[in-house]
Amino acid sequence: MNYQKLIDEIIIMAQEEKTVIETVNIEKNATVEGRTGEYDVDLLWEFFYNSNKYKIIIDFKNINKQLPQNELFNFVNLTNDVSGFVTGVIFTKPVYNKIIQNVAKDAGIFLYEVDFAEEIIAKPHISNVKIDIDKEWVTAVKKENGLENENIKTSSDPKHLFIYDAAGNCLESLEAIFNKYIKEAEHKDGSSENINHTFAEEMFLTTNHHIIDKIKIKSVNFDLEFMSAPQYDPQEIIRNIANFAVGKSLN
Repeated sequence: MNYQKLIDEIIIMAQEEKTVIETVNIEKNATVEGRTGEYDVDLLWEFFYNSNKYKIIIDFKNINKQLPQNELFNFVNLTNDVSGFVTGVIFTKPVYNKIIQNVAKDAGIFLYEVDFAEEIIAKPHISNVKIDIDKEWVTAVKKENGLENENIKTSSDPKHLFIYDAAGNCLESLEAIFNKYIKEAEHKDGSSENINHTFAEEMFLTTNHHIIDKIKIKSVNFDLEFMSAPQYDPQEIIRNIANFAVGKSLN
């Protein structure tokens, strides 16, 4: 994974965070002043909480691999050399080495363990659902029942609508129709198509009306799009880091 994009997103989120903490500085490829020298770090984040200034030093170099023991020792020396309320954070693939786990814990280092997939995950998105109602049928039934001025409504959420045949048998839901096309589609990021699903027989949707409890439909039209799903939430990341640094959950 290219962690530079993740760093940029974390910077944006940290700058926008003003509810509990106040970011005063966040800098990529920063130089940190220690007692015995200067250190180049991937990301330096400084914020105020309860009148205390916290320094968060974040390392991303091991985000695509497991953290080597010697690099942890070097990072511990770095954080110990910087004065103030300092927290070190290392992004790494899941760590199973007990020595690394214990050293990080004793030194107050946050091992932010991640395992991002190499491939882009494309998730389906259904939008612009339009149900083509048989208006002539509806008009005739309303007239037959003396309800010409009545507004016949179905459920507001298309996923919760069920389709019935003329005998009143429940055949499927709209969600099942959506899923049918999702399974048949090419799951490729950015791909999209407009689908018009028609029915070979007379089909009906249930309504919320006490007299006309179903309406005849002709087809269902909707857009199906596959969009890349983020493998991480930068807002959640900065919240987790801030919680670790101050030693409690920030709401």
